[in-house]
Amino acid sequence: MKKKLILIVCRGNITRSPFAEAVINRELKRHRLDDTFLAISRGTQGTSIDPVPVKFPNITFYKDEYRFSKPTLDKFKINITDRVSKPVDKKIVEQASLIMAVDQINKDRLLKLFPRFKNRIHKLSELINGDEDFTDPETVSGVKKHFIILSGIRDTIIKGFSKLLALANREEKN
Repeated sequence: MKKKLILIVCRGNITRSPFAEAVINRELKRHRLDDTFLAISRGTQGTSIDPVPVKFPNITFYKDEYRFSKPTLDKFKINITDRVSKPVDKKIVEQASLIMAVDQINKDRLLKLFPRFKNRIHKLSELINGDEDFTDPETVSGVKKHFIILSGIRDTIIKGFSKLLALANREEKN
């Protein structure tokens, strides 16, 4: 059986979406659903809507962002240092059963890039019936602010896990 793909998207695919990917995959494994679902992440940066590619391949090259995020990554035992940033493309969107944007800006970008798949595109905070945007860690300084962002993503996924599965299981006609 082919796994259902859950795609998480932020801007650069450096911190937020790789972190969410890791949390979702951990939850899938914990619930023994990792043979049915797989989470992956991508970014809108480097696409036609945000054409300048990311400067470096992963979080370790962004010294401040990594320094501020590392305590939270360590606390939650999440390693994203080997992740390589990739832009979202039509092929991966076509394969995805569910597409989760971490904020409204990236949801809007996805809807512009892939309007045919609008029924699969949601904002992460919708999992808990919220409308929160998870701020790009690149735009804030400090361990505490990075903890708030990443723990918010983690908590949203855990609290909204059953809704995530329900959305990923929906059969959409696009």
